[in-house]
Amino acid sequence: RNNKTMKIELLEQPSDYHRFRYETEVSNGKLGGLLYGRTGNRSHVRLRVSGIDPLLHKSLIIIGATINPDLFPHPYFMVGDNCSNGAFQLKKDVDSLSNKTEFEFALEKVSLVCVSTKGAKLQEAIENRKKINFNPFNKNMDEARYNSRNLKSIRLVFQVFYTDYNDQHQPTNAIVTSDVITDSIGGCHDIRVYFDDPLPRKEAQLNSYGVHPTEAPVAGLTDFWVYFDKKLQRSDLASYSARIEAEPNVLFACTMKQVKKHLLIVTKPDVAHWFVGASERIAAKLIISETHNDITCDSEIILLNSPTAAHAMFSFNYLADNSDQDPPTKRKRPEPQKPGDVDLSDLLTSFANQ
Repeated sequence: RNNKTMKIELLEQPSDYHRFRYETEVSNGKLGGLLYGRTGNRSHVRLRVSGIDPLLHKSLIIIGATINPDLFPHPYFMVGDNCSNGAFQLKKDVDSLSNKTEFEFALEKVSLVCVSTKGAKLQEAIENRKKINFNPFNKNMDEARYNSRNLKSIRLVFQVFYTDYNDQHQPTNAIVTSDVITDSIGGCHDIRVYFDDPLPRKEAQLNSYGVHPTEAPVAGLTDFWVYFDKKLQRSDLASYSARIEAEPNVLFACTMKQVKKHLLIVTKPDVAHWFVGASERIAAKLIISETHNDITCDSEIILLNSPTAAHAMFSFNYLADNSDQDPPTKRKRPEPQKPGDVDLSDLLTSFANQ
């Protein structure tokens, strides 16, 4: 007997785009945003194992982990149901199959977690991936030369192992790899996700045009105005969420304040207590997500950690608080502002009401 007939297949591929979660989002046993299947409507990645021989196989173990597009082990890791030490590990007793020679399973509650791109932390993540000792294609991970530019695209790989009736663990040639999954933040200005529909395919996207202001104090509340090229598909606040990710490893939620046709207004909370002793200018990203499909876009901002910064934002926040006052007539969207060209309040009001 042999295992040449055993096979593992991906019945539903993972979504093309996914926002990989930060370790802070999955700490204390919590899950960040889940990985979904490609067909939309929050379907799951599904697989099938076939060619099972009840006379040879006492139990099966399916192991899954991350690899890069060229099949080298990748330091991003998996957490959630049936996940341990950064890898997916599902055990199935063959007796439970009632003489069936195949079974299906799904990744119902699994998140993919990214790692720091900084030297020492990245190297630590690479070493942790090596410790999993799951490398189906026998690739030298060091040859991948991971850095901030080549980390953001991955595949998933799954392989079937079995335990025989002598309780010996054996690998099989049943291996499957997913299509490439790309970080949705890195490509947020041109993300397209398609949903199954009997009519021509529907395109969903979140294309940010810009954000104002681009700098805000850590102390006090600040309203950000985020503009979009195309009309937002939903008009309710619950359809969107916002957060700010700042260096080093600080993540906090913002409040959705208002939705207009081409504009979201987002309120940053007072977070001064998180930045005591930090530098005066802190690089950060304001990230907007659609809650119903996990599409994401981000804008780079600067957080100002100084006592005088809050006063400079007063006039802008006053304008944002009075943004529901429509102008007498609609105006054509202005060209990008040049110094002395268009008054700031005219520009913002025009965007908000298109």
